[in-house]
Amino acid sequence: MLKRVAIVLFVLSGLVSARASVRMEGFGSLYLPGDFPAQYGAGVGASWVAARGMSLYLRGAFATGLEYKGEPNETAYGTGTALAGLRFRGSVPDTTFFWTASTALGGSFAYRQQAKRYGAFTDPSETETVYDIGPTAGAWLGIEYVYTPRVGFFLDAGYVHSLYFKEFKDDTVGGLSVIGGVSYRFRSAPTVRREKPVYEYR
Repeated sequence: MLKRVAIVLFVLSGLVSARASVRMEGFGSLYLPGDFPAQYGAGVGASWVAARGMSLYLRGAFATGLEYKGEPNETAYGTGTALAGLRFRGSVPDTTFFWTASTALGGSFAYRQQAKRYGAFTDPSETETVYDIGPTAGAWLGIEYVYTPRVGFFLDAGYVHSLYFKEFKDDTVGGLSVIGGVSYRFRSAPTVRREKPVYEYR
């Protein structure tokens, strides 16, 4: 899934006007999805400046986790998300730090893989997997450190919730989401203020 998301983001970034400020990001994630075990993963994203201090963004991620690790009934869970949303950003005075707030809507899929069951018995040599898909929404608050006009580091924490209507309809699949990574801007042309160049970090 991540490969497909990366291809889509690359194509979309190529369609953006050369005058637009395009920000690409890669990140690691921690997700605590309610009735599922803790999941660790990675993802990619892209954003485009829509107005001063506001960007439109796309973000895709995939995370996995284990329950009953090392036991005959070991169960693997996985969650993939594709989101689109708004990101707001403001500077922290006299520093190269910025606060951020973002919200997004999209979709997700989840799976559970475990040893095949025959009544009260399990056979670890065989596995069975169930899948489900549904809508997802999330919101985050974060901080970003601008290392250079093009490179930055960020950390976001928030809440993500997914609704499923088949295999996981009775499960609560939502909880804490922590994302941390690095960003790169393809354009950071300076603007002139008070007769000296100042980079616009948006």
